Amino acid sequence: MTPTYQKMFKKIVLVEDDPVALRLLEGILSQADFLVRSARDGQTGFDLVRKERPDLVVSDVVLPRLDGLGLCARIKDDPDLASTKVVLTTAVYKNVTLKQVMRDSKADAVIEKPIDSAGFLKKVRGLLA
Repeated sequence: MTPTYQKMFKKIVLVEDDPVALRLLEGILSQADFLVRSARDGQTGFDLVRKERPDLVVSDVVLPRLDGLGLCARIKDDPDLASTKVVLTTAVYKNVTLKQVMRDSKADAVIEKPIDSAGFLKKVRGLLA
């Protein structure tokens, strides 16, 4: 008998309230063979993270119901989720502030918008390596 191999996809939860940015990031990640689940607000995103147990979370900072900083803090403070990698995306915080946001939020990375597709995928793959 020949063994059957199932392709293992890394699971990513994407939390973004802007429909254009959401479609763009879903497309980039899906085309790169990631399994993507999405939410449009931080609270729904946290519920999805608890349910799906993803390898990585990509979240905008400015979100309804629970912002990305709060989402990241909840993930990192939860013993069952603390090892989950979190990438925050932002158009609001720039340059030096990005480093402070990353330290304060315990995020694994912060990416400034507009997002460069190649750089974004390189960062995601590096965190999942």
